[in-house]
Amino acid sequence: MKRIVSIFVLLILVNSAFLSASAGEGEPFRDLPTNAVLSVSGLDDSGELIYIGIDFAVFQDGDHDGVFTVKAGKVKRFLTTHTTITIDLGNSEDYEKGVMHKLAMRTLYTPAGPEGNGTGEIIIADYSNGREGWVLIPNSEFIPTYFAVSPGDSIIRHTEKWEENRQKYNESKIAAGLESMVRSYDVFWSGERFMIDIQTTEEVPAVRVSIKDSNYSTTIAASSVTTSGAIYRGELWNQDMLNKWGNYIPKELTFIVDAVDDNGTVLETFEMAILIDNRDPFYRVKKVY
Repeated sequence: MKRIVSIFVLLILVNSAFLSASAGEGEPFRDLPTNAVLSVSGLDDSGELIYIGIDFAVFQDGDHDGVFTVKAGKVKRFLTTHTTITIDLGNSEDYEKGVMHKLAMRTLYTPAGPEGNGTGEIIIADYSNGREGWVLIPNSEFIPTYFAVSPGDSIIRHTEKWEENRQKYNESKIAAGLESMVRSYDVFWSGERFMIDIQTTEEVPAVRVSIKDSNYSTTIAASSVTTSGAIYRGELWNQDMLNKWGNYIPKELTFIVDAVDDNGTVLETFEMAILIDNRDPFYRVKKVY
């Protein structure tokens, strides 16, 4: 009897917004999806098998080695003739923060009986694939996270005065008809103090912020603790940052943000990039703010 590889589309409900995920498109989401809605298609049409449902599982990369294994307690069998199935993924407390998870499924059949009603053992599609039929669902990654950072948020901020400078600069360029030279919030002059403002979903001993491929780093304790987490505020600056980057060509800087425990062990990490554009001669000479 031939083996079947199912074709499927995944829809994820995240914070009341639908995210469509299918092979080759979409981005992994950091936080826990509320639930998963699976629409199964591409079922066997040989007449030899009858579709009777799916097995669903959450896989995790607990060792951070890129190998995903089934998470205990997160496997469920759905015996149904429906091809659209809603799955509750549980609470965020069920998942270890900082660990990548991924959704998986396998399609279930039973042999077609004499009258086509389906009798006998359950057959798992593609059971011989070396993973007992499990197929990881593309673009279904999620990381229960310590960091309460939404897409578009900037944890690296200007001082109040340098933000005023940026806005005045933009106004002057717009007035001169040079809109292409307007600086977005994530564009800095070299030598600005990098003001750090990070929120977490719970208090951790410290947050460390470093500039990639450099010796610049700072470790920040919680400035305040809230009912939904903690806030970490500080700055990253050194005198030799003045006119260091982007004097002729804008330079992208990547900041590495680590949540660390009391021993300095990294609990979770992510990266955020800003652009240093230091070509304007007036602002290059500023040494304050």
